[in-house]
Amino acid sequence: MSIPVSGSGTPDWGQLVEDIEQRIEEARTKVNNLLSDVWDWLQWAADRLRDAWNWLMERLGEFWEVISDPYRRPGYREQIRSLAGTWRSDLATPLSNAKDQIDPSVLRTDEEWGGKGAERYEQTTAAQRTTLSDFESGIANPVAGGLEKLAGGLDTFTTLMWTTMGTLVAGIISGIAALATLIAAPAGIVAMVGALAAALIQIASANVQLDNAIDSAKSQFAGVAGKATGWPKFTTS
Repeated sequence: MSIPVSGSGTPDWGQLVEDIEQRIEEARTKVNNLLSDVWDWLQWAADRLRDAWNWLMERLGEFWEVISDPYRRPGYREQIRSLAGTWRSDLATPLSNAKDQIDPSVLRTDEEWGGKGAERYEQTTAAQRTTLSDFESGIANPVAGGLEKLAGGLDTFTTLMWTTMGTLVAGIISGIAALATLIAAPAGIVAMVGALAAALIQIASANVQLDNAIDSAKSQFAGVAGKATGWPKFTTS
């Protein structure tokens, strides 16, 4: 199994995958040593060990196949969260400030501008405020919120994967400890199979939760583009 365990796109739990590979190789060495010199009257125990090892390899193959998908979707949480912050600081907040600045109560305090021009401009402020408010609530905030949901989903996904991989490493180490004798070894391998089965369930759960976060973000983005298809009415009237 070849999985990247370093580099900018490596998930936080990537090093644990490398640890799993190393532990499996350690187990393989111990099993080979146990099977290298078996007395005839212990062949039944050797057969049990081979069967258990083959079962472990089958489950391990399933594990590597499943784990390859999370590796393709590690995400870039900090970049996504930073982008969400940019949408809020560079767009949503200025829009809100601009809306406040053209409030009629604010304009009436301006003693340096008056007359018909000021009166006519004040008549357009309601439409301007509506446009700014609609842009803030209909575009800026949904995009920022969707990005934050996605970053939060990746946080949860990464935490679940890290916990799952760490628990699996502990389970494999526990199983390796039982590989000291030919008689006890099959039970140790069965324990490793159990740890792999539990990890597969947790990985499936982590993927479902990430998919839910992605769907939630998509729902935030849905229709945003269609809300900015032309100039507001007050600019063309």
